[in-house]
Amino acid sequence: GLRIVTVEQHDNALADMIDKVDARLATLGMLAQPAIAGFDTASARARCADAARAVADGIAGYALIVAQKPAA
Repeated sequence: GLRIVTVEQHDNALADMIDKVDARLATLGMLAQPAIAGFDTASARARCADAARAVADGIAGYALIVAQKPAA
């Protein structure tokens, strides 16, 4: 097996990414482009809100895990 060397929590990076996606969806919702006709931005933004709550509640997160194979 592998031996864990480092674990770094980066939940804030996930929260930042969710915020960026939500901002882009908000912008997309303001456009009246035929290519996005039928795309439900309100529903997509609601899923972003769900994801943001999951991060805030500690249910979802992001981490960097570094492991090494032990010397034989």
